[in-house]
Amino acid sequence: MAKRRAAPPQANRMLHHLGHHIQRQPPSSSSSNTAAAAPAVASVPLQPPSRQHRWDLVLYGGRVIDPESGTDSTDLNVAVLGDKIAAVGPAAQVDPAHAITSKDCRGLVVCPGFIDLHAHGQNNHSAMLQAFDGVTTQLELELGTWPVESFLAQREAEGALLNFGSSVGHIPTRVAALTGSAVPFSINDPCCMLETKQTDQPAHRQRADTADLQQLDEMLHEGLEQGGIGIGAGFVYTPGADHKETYELIRTVAKHGVCLFVHIRQVHPLHGQGMVGMEDLHEILANAATSGASIHICHCLATGRYAGASGFADMLDMVTRINEHGVDISLEQYPCASISWIVIHCLV
Repeated sequence: MAKRRAAPPQANRMLHHLGHHIQRQPPSSSSSNTAAAAPAVASVPLQPPSRQHRWDLVLYGGRVIDPESGTDSTDLNVAVLGDKIAAVGPAAQVDPAHAITSKDCRGLVVCPGFIDLHAHGQNNHSAMLQAFDGVTTQLELELGTWPVESFLAQREAEGALLNFGSSVGHIPTRVAALTGSAVPFSINDPCCMLETKQTDQPAHRQRADTADLQQLDEMLHEGLEQGGIGIGAGFVYTPGADHKETYELIRTVAKHGVCLFVHIRQVHPLHGQGMVGMEDLHEILANAATSGASIHICHCLATGRYAGASGFADMLDMVTRINEHGVDISLEQYPCASISWIVIHCLV
């Protein structure tokens, strides 16, 4: 999933929290190229091992890219030992002749595995398809899940192919707080929590009172204790959540020092439902600035036929400027002009 960040100065807070809660899966012993994409963006020693040592695999001739260090070179080889990157260096230091197996990567990119923050498909069928795109970590952070421990147990029981994780979902916890019962879910649902049984609940059109908000706060805290990676919310799906509720939610995010991953209200007075207006962004910027919360705004419309009308250029400029004042806001953009269900409709 392509993303564009507006260079928030404190973005490491979100990444630090991610590292503690992602459920990491052991590499498959039956696949010789799983290590071609690094399972994490850990630092890599540049000193080669002794010439007597034999690596399991050397990837040579490719374009080696590491966003963390800024590396972008076609003159480096990557050596793998077990499930770890053992060395990165020029051919004189990382020689394919010293490996049990080598792979010619000319014309290919060799890089750490991609971390998808916005993966609704949370089962092995979806994971297999994402692996073909170089994804090694799939996270459901926009909508999240509830209970988080149930989600983690389902993925572990399945024997997840990739690293996985979830935020605590404001949508399902809100239903449980207002009605007293959670809506069952399964990782085998095509979009996990992005299902009408979750998003079309009558409770989403109800306003939460003080007692409801207190209950919601306690449940969100519980979800973080269960291993939730921040809090996920879709205000577009919960019209009953007024400005007081969203502000209290963002204060909860700040209190716990985590990140809010949010689909904002997405109602524009000129264009109707589906177009993000400046007033929707203003709500997020104001709440972040006054609470100190870190917020990641999901899938801004930066490409395709509606990109100009979406006001993305202005949104990006506003977020960049507020970042300069120490407010931690980030954006992601659609990597395509048409979203999946439009493509499916055309195919059918």
